[in-house]
Amino acid sequence: MAKGAKERWLEKNYASVKVSLEQSIVLAFKEACKEKQQSQASVLKKAMINYIEIPQKDKTSKKIIDRNDKRPKRKKNVANIIAQLEEVLDAEQLYCDGIPDNFANRKEAAEETIARLEDAINNLIDAY
Repeated sequence: MAKGAKERWLEKNYASVKVSLEQSIVLAFKEACKEKQQSQASVLKKAMINYIEIPQKDKTSKKIIDRNDKRPKRKKNVANIIAQLEEVLDAEQLYCDGIPDNFANRKEAAEETIARLEDAINNLIDAY
C-alpha cells in the first residue's frame, strides 16, 4: 500500500523510541500524564531535551531559543539556583547541628561547607 504525504513527512521528521521498563513505572507515568493532561511524548521530549542540554525550539518561529538570551531569564534561573542552594544549606545546617561534639572533624567540615554555601549564595545574590 502506498504511503500518504503525512506518513512520508512523519518518517522524514520523526523517529521512534522504544524502551522497556517496569510495569509499575510505566503505569504510574501514564497516570501522571493523564492527570496533568500532558501527552507522554511531550513529557519524554522535554526530559530528553533537558538531559542533552540543548536549547528548545520556539514552535511559532522554528528558531532555536537560548534559555538565557534575556537578562530576566538569567535572573530567574539564578534565583532558582539560589533557592536550591538554600535548601542544601538548610540541610547542611541540620546535619551540622546533629553532629555530636566528639566528632570535631565532621563538625569542622560541615561548618566549612556551610560557610562556602553561604558565600556562593551571597555571590549569586550580588551578581543579580
